Amino acid sequence: MPTILFDHVQGLDPFGVVVTAPSPDADLRKVSGLFLRRLLDHSPFVLIRGFHPLEQAEMERYWRQLGTIFSPPREFVAHDRPSSHLFSPERVPLHCEEILTGRSPGYSVLQCYGAQDPGTGGETILCDSARVLSRVSARRRRRWSGITLDYRVPGCAGLISQPLMTLHPDGRSSGLRYAEPFDRGELGSLACFGVGISESAASDLVSELEAELYDAEVTFSHSWQLYDILIIDDRRVLHGRSALRGPEPYPFHLQQIQVF
Repeated sequence: MPTILFDHVQGLDPFGVVVTAPSPDADLRKVSGLFLRRLLDHSPFVLIRGFHPLEQAEMERYWRQLGTIFSPPREFVAHDRPSSHLFSPERVPLHCEEILTGRSPGYSVLQCYGAQDPGTGGETILCDSARVLSRVSARRRRRWSGITLDYRVPGCAGLISQPLMTLHPDGRSSGLRYAEPFDRGELGSLACFGVGISESAASDLVSELEAELYDAEVTFSHSWQLYDILIIDDRRVLHGRSALRGPEPYPFHLQQIQVF
Protein backbone atom coordinates (compact mmCIF):
# COMPACT_ATOMS: atom_id res chain seq x y z
CA MET A 1 0.00 0.00 0.00
CA PRO A 2 1.49 3.39 -0.96
CA THR A 3 2.67 5.56 1.89
CA ILE A 4 1.69 9.24 1.86
CA LEU A 5 4.75 11.27 2.84
CA PHE A 6 3.25 14.34 4.50
CA ASP A 7 6.42 14.96 6.52
CA HIS A 8 8.44 15.28 3.31
CA VAL A 9 6.35 17.91 1.51
CA GLN A 10 7.37 21.58 1.57
CA GLY A 11 6.11 24.71 -0.12
CA LEU A 12 8.36 26.58 -2.55
CA ASP A 13 8.69 30.33 -3.10
CA PRO A 14 6.69 31.93 -4.69
CA PHE A 15 4.60 28.82 -5.51
CA GLY A 16 4.79 25.07 -5.98
CA VAL A 17 5.58 22.18 -3.64
CA VAL A 18 8.45 19.69 -3.39
CA VAL A 19 8.15 16.07 -2.28
CA THR A 20 11.57 14.95 -1.03
CA ALA A 21 12.59 11.31 -0.68
CA PRO A 22 13.05 10.22 2.95
CA SER A 23 16.15 8.21 1.92
CA PRO A 24 18.33 7.80 -1.21
CA ASP A 25 16.82 4.37 -1.98
CA ALA A 26 13.21 5.47 -1.47
CA ASP A 27 10.73 3.95 -3.93
CA LEU A 28 8.69 6.50 -5.89
CA ARG A 29 5.83 3.98 -6.07
CA LYS A 30 5.29 4.57 -2.34
CA VAL A 31 3.92 8.02 -3.28
CA SER A 32 0.38 7.45 -4.52
CA GLY A 33 -1.10 9.10 -7.59
CA LEU A 34 -4.07 10.18 -5.46
CA PHE A 35 -1.69 12.01 -3.14
CA LEU A 36 -0.05 13.79 -6.10
CA ARG A 37 -3.45 14.73 -7.52
CA ARG A 38 -4.41 16.29 -4.18
CA LEU A 39 -1.23 18.33 -4.20
CA LEU A 40 -1.89 19.43 -7.79
CA ASP A 41 -5.41 20.51 -6.86
CA HIS A 42 -3.79 23.31 -4.85
CA SER A 43 -0.42 23.84 -6.51
CA PRO A 44 0.59 24.70 -10.11
CA PHE A 45 3.36 22.11 -10.02
CA VAL A 46 4.90 19.41 -7.88
CA LEU A 47 8.65 18.76 -7.76
CA ILE A 48 9.69 15.22 -6.80
CA ARG A 49 13.33 14.94 -5.72
CA GLY A 50 15.72 12.27 -4.48
CA PHE A 51 13.82 9.08 -5.31
CA HIS A 52 15.49 6.04 -6.85
CA PRO A 53 14.73 6.09 -10.61
CA LEU A 54 12.29 3.56 -12.04
CA GLU A 55 12.77 1.56 -15.22
CA GLN A 56 10.98 3.04 -18.24
CA ALA A 57 8.07 0.57 -18.24
CA GLU A 58 7.55 1.01 -14.49
CA MET A 59 7.68 4.78 -14.89
CA GLU A 60 4.97 4.79 -17.55
CA ARG A 61 2.77 2.53 -15.42
CA TYR A 62 3.28 4.88 -12.49
CA TRP A 63 2.15 7.99 -14.38
CA ARG A 64 -1.04 6.25 -15.50
CA GLN A 65 -2.23 6.90 -11.96
CA LEU A 66 -2.68 10.53 -13.06
CA GLY A 67 -4.53 9.78 -16.30
CA THR A 68 -4.01 8.42 -19.80
CA ILE A 69 -0.58 8.72 -21.41
CA PHE A 70 -1.21 10.06 -24.90
CA SER A 71 2.10 9.42 -26.61
CA PRO A 72 5.53 7.80 -26.06
CA PRO A 73 8.04 9.80 -24.01
CA ARG A 74 9.77 12.70 -25.78
CA GLU A 75 13.48 13.22 -25.24
CA PHE A 76 14.79 16.79 -25.00
CA VAL A 77 18.52 16.90 -25.69
CA ALA A 78 20.41 19.80 -27.29
CA HIS A 79 21.67 18.85 -30.78
CA ASP A 80 24.41 20.31 -32.97
CA ARG A 81 21.89 20.44 -35.83
CA PRO A 82 18.51 20.74 -34.11
CA SER A 83 15.32 20.10 -36.04
CA SER A 84 13.36 22.49 -33.82
CA HIS A 85 13.90 25.36 -31.42
CA LEU A 86 12.98 22.89 -28.64
CA PHE A 87 16.24 20.99 -29.28
CA SER A 88 18.42 24.07 -29.67
CA PRO A 89 20.65 25.40 -26.87
CA GLU A 90 18.92 28.78 -27.25
CA ARG A 91 16.18 29.92 -24.88
CA VAL A 92 12.79 28.25 -25.26
CA PRO A 93 10.04 30.89 -24.91
CA LEU A 94 7.08 30.42 -22.60
CA HIS A 95 4.26 28.36 -24.06
CA CYS A 96 1.47 25.91 -23.32
CA GLU A 97 1.57 22.48 -24.95
CA GLU A 98 -1.74 22.90 -26.74
CA ILE A 99 -0.47 25.63 -29.04
CA LEU A 100 2.81 23.92 -30.01
CA THR A 101 1.51 20.36 -30.31
CA GLY A 102 -2.23 20.70 -30.88
CA ARG A 103 -2.84 18.48 -27.83
CA SER A 104 -4.11 19.63 -24.45
CA PRO A 105 -2.69 17.48 -21.65
CA GLY A 106 -3.83 17.80 -18.09
CA TYR A 107 -0.26 17.42 -16.88
CA SER A 108 3.21 17.55 -18.40
CA VAL A 109 5.68 15.34 -16.57
CA LEU A 110 9.37 16.16 -17.00
CA GLN A 111 12.13 13.95 -15.64
CA CYS A 112 15.84 14.83 -15.62
CA TYR A 113 18.36 12.31 -16.95
CA GLY A 114 21.14 14.86 -17.43
CA ALA A 115 21.59 18.15 -15.54
CA GLN A 116 23.59 21.22 -16.42
CA ASP A 117 26.33 22.33 -14.04
CA PRO A 118 25.31 25.25 -11.79
CA GLY A 119 25.48 28.56 -13.63
CA THR A 120 25.32 27.03 -17.13
CA GLY A 121 21.61 27.53 -17.81
CA GLY A 122 18.96 25.00 -18.70
CA GLU A 123 16.55 26.05 -15.96
CA THR A 124 12.90 25.33 -16.65
CA ILE A 125 10.90 28.54 -16.29
CA LEU A 126 7.36 28.16 -14.94
CA CYS A 127 4.77 30.93 -15.04
CA ASP A 128 1.61 30.53 -12.99
CA SER A 129 -0.88 32.21 -15.29
CA ALA A 130 -3.66 32.03 -12.67
CA ARG A 131 -1.43 34.23 -10.47
CA VAL A 132 -0.91 36.59 -13.39
CA LEU A 133 -4.67 37.01 -13.76
CA SER A 134 -5.16 37.51 -10.02
CA ARG A 135 -2.64 40.39 -10.06
CA VAL A 136 -3.84 42.39 -13.06
CA SER A 137 -6.75 44.81 -12.93
CA ALA A 138 -10.34 43.68 -13.46
CA ARG A 139 -10.46 45.91 -16.54
CA ARG A 140 -7.45 44.16 -18.07
CA ARG A 141 -8.90 40.72 -17.30
CA ARG A 142 -12.14 41.67 -19.05
CA ARG A 143 -10.22 42.86 -22.09
CA TRP A 144 -8.04 39.74 -22.21
CA SER A 145 -11.08 37.48 -21.80
CA GLY A 146 -12.45 38.74 -25.11
CA ILE A 147 -9.27 38.12 -27.11
CA THR A 148 -8.62 35.16 -29.38
CA LEU A 149 -5.20 34.70 -30.99
CA ASP A 150 -4.31 32.86 -34.18
CA TYR A 151 -0.88 31.21 -34.21
CA ARG A 152 1.29 30.19 -37.13
CA VAL A 153 3.29 27.33 -35.62
CA PRO A 154 6.35 25.58 -37.09
CA GLY A 155 5.37 22.32 -38.78
CA CYS A 156 1.67 23.20 -38.93
CA ALA A 157 0.09 23.99 -42.30
CA GLY A 158 -2.80 26.07 -40.98
CA LEU A 159 -3.44 28.47 -38.14
CA ILE A 160 -4.11 27.38 -34.57
CA SER A 161 -6.79 29.51 -32.94
CA GLN A 162 -6.80 29.83 -29.15
CA PRO A 163 -8.67 32.07 -26.68
CA LEU A 164 -6.17 33.95 -24.55
CA MET A 165 -8.07 33.13 -21.35
CA THR A 166 -9.87 29.89 -20.48
CA LEU A 167 -11.56 28.54 -17.36
CA HIS A 168 -9.55 25.85 -15.57
CA PRO A 169 -11.35 22.47 -15.45
CA ASP A 170 -11.58 22.80 -11.67
CA GLY A 171 -13.96 25.72 -12.20
CA ARG A 172 -12.22 27.79 -9.52
CA SER A 173 -9.85 29.88 -11.63
CA SER A 174 -8.89 30.90 -15.15
CA GLY A 175 -5.57 30.60 -16.90
CA LEU A 176 -3.77 31.92 -19.98
CA ARG A 177 -3.38 29.80 -23.11
CA TYR A 178 -0.48 31.52 -24.80
CA ALA A 179 2.82 31.02 -26.61
CA GLU A 180 5.42 33.74 -26.95
CA PRO A 181 6.23 34.63 -30.56
CA PHE A 182 9.76 33.92 -31.80
CA ASP A 183 11.82 33.79 -34.98
CA ARG A 184 14.72 31.33 -35.12
CA GLY A 185 15.44 31.45 -38.84
CA GLU A 186 15.92 27.91 -40.21
CA LEU A 187 14.53 26.43 -37.00
CA GLY A 188 11.22 28.12 -37.67
CA SER A 189 9.17 30.91 -36.19
CA LEU A 190 5.98 31.30 -34.25
CA ALA A 191 3.77 34.30 -34.97
CA CYS A 192 0.48 35.29 -33.37
CA PHE A 193 -2.27 37.51 -34.69
CA GLY A 194 -5.21 38.99 -32.84
CA VAL A 195 -8.62 38.00 -34.17
CA GLY A 196 -10.56 41.18 -34.85
CA ILE A 197 -7.85 43.50 -33.54
CA SER A 198 -5.23 45.51 -35.45
CA GLU A 199 -1.63 44.41 -35.94
CA SER A 200 -0.42 47.22 -33.70
CA ALA A 201 -2.89 46.24 -30.96
CA ALA A 202 -1.67 42.62 -31.17
CA SER A 203 1.93 43.82 -30.90
CA ASP A 204 1.04 45.93 -27.85
CA LEU A 205 -0.64 42.88 -26.31
CA VAL A 206 2.53 40.78 -26.73
CA SER A 207 4.56 43.48 -24.96
CA GLU A 208 1.94 43.76 -22.23
CA LEU A 209 1.96 40.01 -21.63
CA GLU A 210 5.76 39.83 -21.55
CA ALA A 211 5.85 42.42 -18.76
CA GLU A 212 3.36 40.40 -16.70
CA LEU A 213 4.55 36.84 -17.39
CA TYR A 214 8.11 37.41 -16.16
CA ASP A 215 7.26 39.21 -12.93
CA ALA A 216 9.12 37.58 -10.02
CA GLU A 217 5.85 36.95 -8.16
CA VAL A 218 4.45 34.71 -10.91
CA THR A 219 7.54 32.82 -12.14
CA PHE A 220 9.62 29.98 -10.74
CA SER A 221 13.02 29.04 -12.15
CA HIS A 222 13.86 25.39 -11.57
CA SER A 223 17.51 24.31 -11.61
CA TRP A 224 17.56 20.61 -12.38
CA GLN A 225 19.23 17.88 -10.36
CA LEU A 226 19.64 14.35 -11.69
CA TYR A 227 16.36 12.37 -11.57
CA ASP A 228 14.28 15.38 -10.52
CA ILE A 229 10.67 15.12 -11.68
CA LEU A 230 8.36 18.06 -12.36
CA ILE A 231 4.62 17.52 -12.70
CA ILE A 232 3.15 20.66 -14.26
CA ASP A 233 -0.53 21.58 -14.46
CA ASP A 234 -0.47 22.46 -18.15
CA ARG A 235 -3.91 24.10 -18.02
CA ARG A 236 -2.56 26.71 -15.63
CA VAL A 237 1.21 26.92 -16.13
CA LEU A 238 3.19 28.28 -19.09
CA HIS A 239 6.68 26.86 -19.31
CA GLY A 240 9.94 27.49 -21.14
CA ARG A 241 13.68 27.04 -20.66
CA SER A 242 16.69 29.30 -20.22
CA ALA A 243 19.54 29.05 -22.73
CA LEU A 244 22.23 26.41 -22.30
CA ARG A 245 25.76 27.66 -21.70
CA GLY A 246 29.20 26.18 -21.07
CA PRO A 247 31.23 23.57 -22.92
CA GLU A 248 29.61 21.22 -25.40
CA PRO A 249 28.28 18.58 -25.52
CA TYR A 250 25.68 19.79 -23.06
CA PRO A 251 24.69 17.23 -20.40
CA PHE A 252 21.09 18.56 -20.46
CA HIS A 253 18.55 15.75 -20.96
CA LEU A 254 14.87 15.86 -20.06
CA GLN A 255 12.18 13.33 -20.82
CA GLN A 256 8.56 14.44 -21.15
CA ILE A 257 5.36 12.45 -20.76
CA GLN A 258 1.97 14.05 -21.40
CA VAL A 259 -0.90 12.87 -19.22
CA PHE A 260 -4.53 13.45 -20.12
